Amino acid sequence: MKKTDGRNISRLIVIISVFSALIIGLRAEEIPQNVNSKVKILILSKHIRLMKDGNIDSLTITVPKTGELDTGKRRIPVKTLSFFYNNSIRIKADQKPLSNGDFTLYPLERNDTLSIELNGEKRSYPLPLYIKNTGTELELYIEEDINQFAIDSAWGELGDTSERNSEALYALAHLIKARCALPYLTNKHKGAHFCDLTCCQTYRGRSGKTFSDPVSIKTDKIKNGLFFNTSGGGVIFSESIFNDKVKSSPAPQDIIYQENFFLSREKYPNWEASITKNELTGLIYPGKNEFIKKITFDRGKEIVFIETGRGMEKYSPETFRLIVNRIKGWNFIKSNNYTLTLTDGIFKFRGSGLGHGAGMSFEGALQLAERGYSRYEIIEHYYPEIQYNTPPSYNNQLQYIIFDYKSGATLQSSTGDSFRNRIIPCGSIFKLFIAVYLAEKRTDLFYNYTYTCRESEKDKLMPEQCWDKPGHGRMDIRSALYHSCNKYFGSLYKKIDPDDFTQWIKTFTSEKGIALTLPRIKSRGDFANLLAGLNFNLTITVDGIIKLNRHIFMESKENPSGRTGEIFTALHKTFTDGTAKEKPEDNLLNKSGGNISQNYYSIKKDLWGKTGTVIAGTNSHHGYGIFTGGLKSSGIAAILRKNTGAETAKESKKILLNLK
Repeated sequence: MKKTDGRNISRLIVIISVFSALIIGLRAEEIPQNVNSKVKILILSKHIRLMKDGNIDSLTITVPKTGELDTGKRRIPVKTLSFFYNNSIRIKADQKPLSNGDFTLYPLERNDTLSIELNGEKRSYPLPLYIKNTGTELELYIEEDINQFAIDSAWGELGDTSERNSEALYALAHLIKARCALPYLTNKHKGAHFCDLTCCQTYRGRSGKTFSDPVSIKTDKIKNGLFFNTSGGGVIFSESIFNDKVKSSPAPQDIIYQENFFLSREKYPNWEASITKNELTGLIYPGKNEFIKKITFDRGKEIVFIETGRGMEKYSPETFRLIVNRIKGWNFIKSNNYTLTLTDGIFKFRGSGLGHGAGMSFEGALQLAERGYSRYEIIEHYYPEIQYNTPPSYNNQLQYIIFDYKSGATLQSSTGDSFRNRIIPCGSIFKLFIAVYLAEKRTDLFYNYTYTCRESEKDKLMPEQCWDKPGHGRMDIRSALYHSCNKYFGSLYKKIDPDDFTQWIKTFTSEKGIALTLPRIKSRGDFANLLAGLNFNLTITVDGIIKLNRHIFMESKENPSGRTGEIFTALHKTFTDGTAKEKPEDNLLNKSGGNISQNYYSIKKDLWGKTGTVIAGTNSHHGYGIFTGGLKSSGIAAILRKNTGAETAKESKKILLNLK
């Protein structure tokens, strides 16, 4: 909001009141919620206005089975309700006129819904329907379970989403559910929590989708509000975009560092808008003898400065945008992500994106979901300080796919098949490639090469120390695999020709359809680091991990005594002697509080796998644990955010042991 005198107060109050529902920036205490919590929604707001303006003739609501209309005096059976406007709003129940007043339409059966057709779209809303008609104003309300409203409103905002990007839909549902717990919204709209307009919370009735998640956002920990918009155009603004104060906290970047990819730039990549200085002056200062000298949008401070004959004034970027768009059209200045220039008396806006630009970008969320990120990672990408209410038995940072070895088909997945697209640093999973290379190309090293891993290391090209600081002692390829010994694999730089190894990797991954990005190797030190699994620019898709896993498993089954069979056998020791070595307590209980399968002791010998720990992330970096392995005919690929490979193996083991 700009600093203003009395002449501008009325106009700004109108603007701010219309759009204030977008600004949920006040700190709120959490309201306890349960599955029966309700939210009250003012529906069909736009269509009632269109009817009053004469743009549509009427609105007709039907119920599948005859309902009951409570008039306050009696209950009458009703099949249809029609709303008309002819100098005043009138209602007919099955073509019988009703007087003005308050009514409630009840269902015949508990789960009955009402329906209405609008522009060829059939909408469905829950019953009862609460009606207030004064003749000049018509208000229609419904009540909905918070979880159902959250997913229905998310669907109303995003539209239909495919399975590949459904995690974006669930991320938005979490945010909307959290907004329902903010008391600032209570009675915001004539007794309702929300209206159904885009300026508040888009809602088009029942979506046919459900939302049930054991995790919820801690609303008492929200400091800067929960905002979302259509597309940031590659830029995220902070909550300061809504006020004229200096930005108090930095906004996260809308970027995937690992891919060097800026999100939210594809759907609304570039736009331009021009307006003369005189016309813009008239919009900002209508009816005033004022003259704009200069306008500066300080993107760093998130403030618009307007220099006039009276001096310098400050506007919040969103207030400035809405003042202009109120006259020029809602998409004239499409977003707050723009640069502004003045040439020959014409202001030119050049930008990208659509919307205010604070909080979650719908376009960016959909892109993250398509790349295999979970709903929680999407939320934390846009709200890094977010905290959750999470049951002790549930790890919301874990993503995994269970797949069939024979066909490669997904049997179970935490986030659907889009998780296969996820790109992650390869880390120590790369050691599996090296082992297969030695088995195929360097049998001399596979059978005869050993290395003593100790704390001190004289070779400056080698990693300073292994992940196990004291060292693993004398290692061969088998023990180095299940111990994931960095120094053993790093020491191979003196034994392996980089060009030969690189060519083999390219051929092998091409034949297997594995998406692996091999970084450029500039020196022998780079090569040692790469072999040790410490170059996090070496990336692989989860699908690539699955294909590598299946290669090792299938080759070992075809020839158990062969070299790949030896690799497979060695990887069984990951759980008994290696990086995922079991502790006594691991054998007794799983996180769901139940006993692990009674067959645990007989089948645990079939568990196998490889761990890795890497640094990865989008706008901020965290440790990620990786695990791939399997049990009998089922394989797994899993990553665990903010954790290690050992913990990922532990979580994966519990999933595998509880498979039916």
